[in-house]
Amino acid sequence: NGDGAITVASTTYWNLTLSPTLSASRIYTAATGALIANNNLTVSPSSSSAFSLKFNLGATTTIFATTTIQPVTAATSSIDTTSANDYALNLGTLDLRSSSSLITNDSAVNASGSIIVASNAVLHGTTGNFTMKANYTNSGTFTHNSGVVILDGTSQQTATGTMTGASAFNVLTVTNNSGSDPDTSPSVIFGNSVTAVTSTITTASVKVRFKETATSTFTNINWNGAAVGTRIQFRSASSGTPWNLVVTGSQLDVSYVNPADSYAC
Repeated sequence: NGDGAITVASTTYWNLTLSPTLSASRIYTAATGALIANNNLTVSPSSSSAFSLKFNLGATTTIFATTTIQPVTAATSSIDTTSANDYALNLGTLDLRSSSSLITNDSAVNASGSIIVASNAVLHGTTGNFTMKANYTNSGTFTHNSGVVILDGTSQQTATGTMTGASAFNVLTVTNNSGSDPDTSPSVIFGNSVTAVTSTITTASVKVRFKETATSTFTNINWNGAAVGTRIQFRSASSGTPWNLVVTGSQLDVSYVNPADSYAC
């Protein structure tokens, strides 16, 4: 936690906390080798001025519980998978607080826990696959970086907050087919309008709930439930009140889909 350029040992920790008091902007760099935290990683610098702390990863990094980036007072902070190496990042829960960011470059990113992006925080998506297995809440900014976000949970997932405009997705893929009933127990619930260049659902028996009256906009759609008995099912959060769908480009494949209470604008 020194106020300088620090090399962080790449080893197995229980908790790893980086919380220096900054007198200038600093870079901490993980040494070569896998870094594992069996519990939490916290990056929480403090500063009386607008100094930053960046933590550059040095190899594949795995955090089993919660990764929190939480600068204090005027400081800012970030974790970077480093563009020259694009180290894989395996997360439990990701908690991005105000004035923080996660920069994932071209890395493979997997999150088994919830992803929370606070106001004035930025999640920079990967050009590769960003696999999310739990809930996603964006009150800040998500930049898609032309990558793929995969909702791949094994129990119900919710996606809420801002998912349009500067926080829209590039390719949004849903593979979570855990839902037992499209009306009462869907696989994925979108709590607000969602926008993506391409929406892909080609996993059998996926069930998705959209927010009533909200508009979901996709340039291209690729939806195929494969068979009558495994159709993709879309529902409104309020039965009888439509959810709105806008497709501005190509219907690449739309087969074995069962929508209800939808209004194609």
